[in-house]
Amino acid sequence: MIKEKIPAAMLLAAALCFTTGCESTDVPEQKLVIEVSENVEEEATPPRTSNTQKKTETATAKKDDKQNKTETTTTELKITSISSGDEELDDFLAWLLGIDGSSGGTGDEYTYYLSDDGTIYAIKNSGSTGSTGSSSSSGKSSSTGTSNSTGTSSTTWSSSSSNDYDDWSDWGDFFGFLYGSSGESVQINESGMTVETRFDVPEGYERVPVTPGSYEDFYRKLPLKPAGTPVYYYDGQKKNTNYHAAVLDFPQLKDDLLQCADACMKMRAEYLYSKGLYDKIAFTAESGVLIPFSRYVDGYRLTGSGWKSGYKKGTSRDIFDDYLRIVYSYASTRSLAKEIVPISMSDLRIGDIFVKSGSPGHSVFVVDMAVNKKTGQKIMLIGQGYMPAQDLHIVKSMDSISPWFYVEDDSFGGMDFSFPKGCQGRWPER
Repeated sequence: MIKEKIPAAMLLAAALCFTTGCESTDVPEQKLVIEVSENVEEEATPPRTSNTQKKTETATAKKDDKQNKTETTTTELKITSISSGDEELDDFLAWLLGIDGSSGGTGDEYTYYLSDDGTIYAIKNSGSTGSTGSSSSSGKSSSTGTSNSTGTSSTTWSSSSSNDYDDWSDWGDFFGFLYGSSGESVQINESGMTVETRFDVPEGYERVPVTPGSYEDFYRKLPLKPAGTPVYYYDGQKKNTNYHAAVLDFPQLKDDLLQCADACMKMRAEYLYSKGLYDKIAFTAESGVLIPFSRYVDGYRLTGSGWKSGYKKGTSRDIFDDYLRIVYSYASTRSLAKEIVPISMSDLRIGDIFVKSGSPGHSVFVVDMAVNKKTGQKIMLIGQGYMPAQDLHIVKSMDSISPWFYVEDDSFGGMDFSFPKGCQGRWPER
């Protein structure tokens, strides 16, 4: 039996593409139905309460990920059928996912398993024909045999790359291209150094009007690094996946602090700081304690034992950066979800947030918006940070208008995140 490691995002991308009706010149819109034998819910972990715990969580996750490459508990997630209403499309998807009876010619039979770390494994059943696996361009090679919940031995894949974060990034890049992320219908102006000048709107759309110098205008004019710049992690490692459309031009911290919720808070804080609205800069910690920048201005600092006085006063950049580091350490998606004010999708604006509370949770921010001049359909650009901490970036979508996303009163997702319906909100006015 051969065990191939497949990122869950990759398998979900195949389903999401057809269920969300990605536009194509060759295939009409289809509704894809994939039946599986079991759904598995993630178990939430206790909330972190400090910077030290935040860094420990990430280090532990990396260590556990390495262990899972040689030893993991798996739960059966067997795909039993695919139905999109198009026989040729069904055959293609069956071949793509390795299901027996496809037109791909392999005839392999696979059973899918979901491991504790969220990875989907494809187990080729005994007696099936076809390829037994090979090394890829990113240096993957087969490792020693392991056992799974079925009690059978198998061979698993491991990485010989020095990058600890992005195994099988080549597969992710392939699916990113396959499912509408090439941006073919949207002009990318490589010389543009802001969101507004880099990304044109799709044909038939126009950007929503904003007041110059406003909160919305701040996001639209966010600075970008040169086109083609890769995303780097806080420790200098290059991120191999190509899910981003552009990298925001903000300095990266040397610690694993500036993650997804932190990025949303940073954007809000940077705008208020640029306008001199220091008294409005305040965020709530997981404990419920309000952390206002004004206390830092007055010479106080938040420590493990509470607020302490006698520190440097003022609004200088170094004091502001020290303040942000504390915010990143004590706040999270859980505190962010409690802090923002729920809004309707019809009222969505630039600068608003989508947040899914949890451990792990996720959050993204709306960078720009446009509207179809005839239909009124709105679209948006999405920015995010991620875990482990990395360069903030604009993400690609899985629509033909990538990197733009359609604004719909429903769940939505990208290549490395998803949000259920009703996750949108707005910062409260201080």
